[in-house]
Amino acid sequence: MLDVLLIGPLGWEASVWQFVTEQFPTKRFAYLTYTDENLEQLASKTDFLNQLSDLQEQLTPETLIISASFGTVVLLSFLEENFISNPLILIDGFQQLPEKAAIPALFAERPEEFSDKQAYLNTVLDETDQENSQLVKIALDNLTEKLRVTTSNHNYVKALSAFSGVNPAEILQRLALDTSYVFSSVPIAGVKMTAITPESHLLMLTNPQQLLAVIGKKLAQ
Repeated sequence: MLDVLLIGPLGWEASVWQFVTEQFPTKRFAYLTYTDENLEQLASKTDFLNQLSDLQEQLTPETLIISASFGTVVLLSFLEENFISNPLILIDGFQQLPEKAAIPALFAERPEEFSDKQAYLNTVLDETDQENSQLVKIALDNLTEKLRVTTSNHNYVKALSAFSGVNPAEILQRLALDTSYVFSSVPIAGVKMTAITPESHLLMLTNPQQLLAVIGKKLAQ
């Protein structure tokens, strides 16, 4: 059975959680990742939710579930239809998704292939982050040997379109989850939360110590 389920952001490999998992070597982790390898099998919102449902048999009531960004959209959409009492940590991803017709334009100019690794790194990490060799290695996991991103624009559009119009903040407000700890870069009325900056959107990379402190408390409960 699992100690922790990690539901990741769109376009990032499982290594995005490396700074978390390496601190808990005795814990059993599982991942839901959303890159081409997985997204090719997912065509609708129902497919995404069923994939999460299939993991339920591996969970105990104490299994900690952590979601980030798009993973938060998936998790809250699942919780809207399924009750679970697991401890939760939700990391951003609370802004309403665009309507389906508007989504393709968001990726019209996103490059999928690069001339070299540095050109790719310049699109995902600022100069300060690029001085961190571990962070650079994690970012490069999202680039193939042929210098193509591991998540195509087609699959970005498909994944977001499956949840078009969904408002995760409203779902969170309705559910009133008393087992959750929320990190958010946007205010959410009526929800107890810890504010983070938009630059800390992927908190497990940008400020893992802040996240690890909460994880440690959750796992000790």
